[in-house]
Amino acid sequence: MKPLSRKTDDLIGTYRTFGEAGPVYEVVRKVDGATVHIVVVETGEELNYPAAEALIDPEAE
Repeated sequence: MKPLSRKTDDLIGTYRTFGEAGPVYEVVRKVDGATVHIVVVETGEELNYPAAEALIDPEAE
């Protein structure tokens, strides 16, 4: 199993959804080993989001 920080690096540049039917967001950069910076596509809102949550959110289609 990859360490969390390595998995977090793999998230950068991906588009995901909050849960199965939530809004789409882009993972922009890693803040630290446990947090990523995201942009919600629909609203343009930027926020820090737990990397562990992003890892389980599905990729957007």
